[in-house]
Amino acid sequence: SMLDSINIANDTVVFDEPGNSVQEPNSTGYCSASWGFDTSDNLDVVLKVIESVLTISCFFSAPLQIYVMRKSVTHIERRTGDQCLHIFLLSMTMGDFFLTAFCYPIEQLQSVFEQAFPIIVNSFMHIMTWIGLLVSSLSLVLLNVDKLLYFKYPLRYSAYINRSRALSIIGALWMGCGAFVISIWLADCFECVGDSCRGVRMFEGSEGIYLGFMIFVCILPILSSLLVACYVLSVVTKHKRQLAEEQSLCRSSQGSTNSHMVKSRLKTFYFIFMSSVLTAVTLLPFRLHNSYKISNQLIVKMQNATTTTPLPPAERVLVTCPVFFISYCLIYLLQLNAILNPVMTVTILPQYRINFSRLFWWSEKRAEVEATTLRTRLATDL
Repeated sequence: SMLDSINIANDTVVFDEPGNSVQEPNSTGYCSASWGFDTSDNLDVVLKVIESVLTISCFFSAPLQIYVMRKSVTHIERRTGDQCLHIFLLSMTMGDFFLTAFCYPIEQLQSVFEQAFPIIVNSFMHIMTWIGLLVSSLSLVLLNVDKLLYFKYPLRYSAYINRSRALSIIGALWMGCGAFVISIWLADCFECVGDSCRGVRMFEGSEGIYLGFMIFVCILPILSSLLVACYVLSVVTKHKRQLAEEQSLCRSSQGSTNSHMVKSRLKTFYFIFMSSVLTAVTLLPFRLHNSYKISNQLIVKMQNATTTTPLPPAERVLVTCPVFFISYCLIYLLQLNAILNPVMTVTILPQYRINFSRLFWWSEKRAEVEATTLRTRLATDL
């Protein structure tokens, strides 16, 4: 979000005071030349190209998310197997959809075309970005917890979680995230920056709130989700031989239906594991980096408060353009998570991959059916 970009820009450009960036009046603008970036204008062109590519990717990802949400609702209404999986997946995809269909394009188009949207649009964009990121990450945690309970307590799994409880949990999750973000916004912990509130930054003294939010809401859930996914994967790997025997037994005694169910169950585990890894790789680098920078600011403030003679201000250093570019790449990684999630869903999960293939090959299959019907009618007439 714009809050993230401003925070990371403040940390990597020039430090004046927390929440304020300073642009040096020299030939290189806000970073010094290095590695082929001879001017800040050169770097700005590269960043705009990346943002344009991300915007186009969002427009391609949003229809996939609509497809996944529609299929999830169909599976939930039909009360098919793994209903909790479909409920949690629907919640995660809905959070990603808000990001790719509205929040990220609004943010990137303003940067590419240098035109600001109305303040109400930008304010809504900031709020929905935070809600979407929170819901998407926490829904993935629920997916991992669901499979952990399935493995840890297979006989009592249905007593712990079922369709109605999963729907209640998701409803509480959305209402809790919405209430939290709106209350933070209404509490004036942040102030608008730029034209029509294109960005936001923390007020002086709000760094501790933001650091606590990053650690307990953004970092720890992702780390716990990754640990649970690794544990489930280790259990699946250890019992792989047993599952193979179960698969062969199902194939020989009860046909191919149960054998297909065993394969589908395994692919579901792998999908959740890969989603957890993708989330950790794309979201954690920036959040860890930003938390480290903010914690350093808080330490300096505490030292200044406990000493009678304040510490001298840090020397203002203009960083190189590659460092500035890498810092912004961490923000772009953040956006890749929501873009790639539906791609993984339609390529790994059997319930979605099979139907997705039919969606692409529907016209060809229809032509084959029509040709077969025509040949049958001709044979009957003859």
